[in-house]
Amino acid sequence: MTRLQRVRHERMALAARSHVRWSGFQPDLTELRRARRNRDGSIPKPRYAAITPIQQARFDAREALRRTFDSTAYRTLRITRERQIGATLDFASLPPDQQALKAGRPVVRIVLLPKPGIEPQGYASGFLVANDLILTNHHVFPREEDARTSGAQFFYEQTRDGLREGVVFPLDPDRFFVNDEALDYALVAVKSESLDRARLNQLQLQYLPLIEAKGKILKGDPVNIIQHPEGGPKQYATVNNHLLDLRDDGFLLYETDTLEGSSGSPVFNQHWETIGLHHCGVPFMENGKLVTRDGRRVSLDAEVADSDLFWIANEGVRISALVESLRAKTLDRPGQQAILDVLLGSTGDPLLLVSAVPPIDTGRTPALPDGDTDMSPVRFEFTGPVTINVGGSGVAIALPQVPPAITPPGSDGDAPEKVLRFDEEYAKRTTRGYKPSFLKGWNIPVPTINNTHDGKPLAGTNGKPRVIPYYHYSLVMNRDRRLLAWSAANVDYSEAARKHTKTRKEYGGENWRLDPRVALNAPGLQIEDPHFYEPAGKIDRGHIVRREDGAWGGTANEAEFGNADTYHWTNCTPQSFAFNQSSQHGIWGQFEEHIEKQVKAEGGRMSIFAGPVLNKVDPKHGYPNRAKVQVPMEFWKVVMCVSKENGKNVRRAYGFIFDQSKDIQKNGFEKMDMSKYSVQQKSLADITKKTGVVFPASVLKVDVLKATIGNEALAKGREITALSDLILR
Repeated sequence: MTRLQRVRHERMALAARSHVRWSGFQPDLTELRRARRNRDGSIPKPRYAAITPIQQARFDAREALRRTFDSTAYRTLRITRERQIGATLDFASLPPDQQALKAGRPVVRIVLLPKPGIEPQGYASGFLVANDLILTNHHVFPREEDARTSGAQFFYEQTRDGLREGVVFPLDPDRFFVNDEALDYALVAVKSESLDRARLNQLQLQYLPLIEAKGKILKGDPVNIIQHPEGGPKQYATVNNHLLDLRDDGFLLYETDTLEGSSGSPVFNQHWETIGLHHCGVPFMENGKLVTRDGRRVSLDAEVADSDLFWIANEGVRISALVESLRAKTLDRPGQQAILDVLLGSTGDPLLLVSAVPPIDTGRTPALPDGDTDMSPVRFEFTGPVTINVGGSGVAIALPQVPPAITPPGSDGDAPEKVLRFDEEYAKRTTRGYKPSFLKGWNIPVPTINNTHDGKPLAGTNGKPRVIPYYHYSLVMNRDRRLLAWSAANVDYSEAARKHTKTRKEYGGENWRLDPRVALNAPGLQIEDPHFYEPAGKIDRGHIVRREDGAWGGTANEAEFGNADTYHWTNCTPQSFAFNQSSQHGIWGQFEEHIEKQVKAEGGRMSIFAGPVLNKVDPKHGYPNRAKVQVPMEFWKVVMCVSKENGKNVRRAYGFIFDQSKDIQKNGFEKMDMSKYSVQQKSLADITKKTGVVFPASVLKVDVLKATIGNEALAKGREITALSDLILR
């Protein structure tokens, strides 16, 4: 019997048990055959099981936490052959949104390890639940030796440019392996090096945590699944996908489509929290036999095509039950037990991972469904400081006393900010981006990179550095440092260009997002909140192209999209809180505001090149269970404008280096003094020596600090201790 035949045989053994659970939910399955079909050809059935008072209480309590805490940790931041449910197969090969893209990265295709030159054969799905642990089904890996000949293939998926081949990492059951037949799960370690010598930690994957808390979903809510159906590329099932039943024996039933090969896929709620492990489909059966579409009754082991059967639901294992099962296990090998203990320590509810929350409205008490007044008091304890007491008269949520929220300066402290609105048509940005002819009479090409630049740029299909366009700016990413190499922006502060510009609060702020063009072709390249910024105290998400410089345009949409486009992780670098924010007296922010005022007097237009100084000796900084990031200590900026002097148009270029190293080296990243930053006005030639970024000849020619102007002191640069020290002529 081959591996695939064995897996199918064990799926059939699961079919009868799943059907029994389904029958307990369905009042009369025989009515299905006589029912009038829906317009799509599917058979109507009782839609959802009744929500119990306990389930409602758990859900209400958790939703109260979601509304109240809005945790940073939470934001980032969700068997027979499996068959489609209904007449249509509702799969999408590309993620429908950024959250789906993020949730799909840790999902893998389980493959048989191939011989050199042979395409791997996929037969199941799985997903990362820790940095190096894959979760799938027991019927996929009933024994350790089954895992030894298998691998996890990451990024085997369709992109807009075609099918990505992905990378295969062998599994490592000798280091960790545990499975459970009753709940049909298997947990196995993955090796740190792929078949082609890639390192797992270099992928910078964010695993899908196993959240032990209950109350993550209610019957009737959407259920999303990311999977590798039929052993093929990754697919997203996010429509026609409601939860049908939520069972206390550890299972859940849903109508989301799957196919053979989807076993081991993560099951998500609408917030992309992992709520289940998919494991089988539910066929229509009578008296223990399968019912075919032509009316025959056949045994479970009969050779019959899946398309000849009626499929009425899919089934998964609840994550809360799975974690409870893992807690009950004691492993023989101390090393494996230690790994399990670390995993179980990560199963807390992310909604409770906060240090301060707003005052809680204790006057709102979720009501129980009618008719359930004869309940004995039941006490539920969630991981963290929340307790729910359920009794006959209602539900009381007791939460800790917390200090009032701190209102930021300039905020009126009322309704939450609006969420940024992005232009989702990324393909149309080819007509956007930096315009070389933006300044009157001066064509300024983008910078280039020489061989002294630290790290290699992200290349395009032509092998050259890939220039990525946004509204009013473009940039090139440094693949090795995971930060941008340079940006080039057009800025217009004229009244006409700012006619439609709104305030930061009116647009919404700090809603950073991935650029899908980069994420799909270079997964893990963009440094996101969970990788670095989220656990940091005084390390800011620093714009290179600042928000104010992008928020302009001839229409309201152009200004709004220009504002939002600066909130892509590609445009972000780690900067000190004080260094980046002018409201905190940071010199970078003050300088930008000063330049803005100067340029307004000269017609309002300027072009800006900027980026971090990527130095080989930049220090690394990181947090527990996260890869360290090499943090740039200096930043550079070149401002170009055309000014009027004696009635003539005169081209000017100004170069600056901003340095945050001295105070960080003295006090560390988390104890920085906002008065200890230095800025120097430098020649463009010196900036090239520091960065390996080469500027166009027409820009070098008009550098106000170049040696040919006859002032040697200025040619060497000038320390800026006050805004009045800036040399603009």
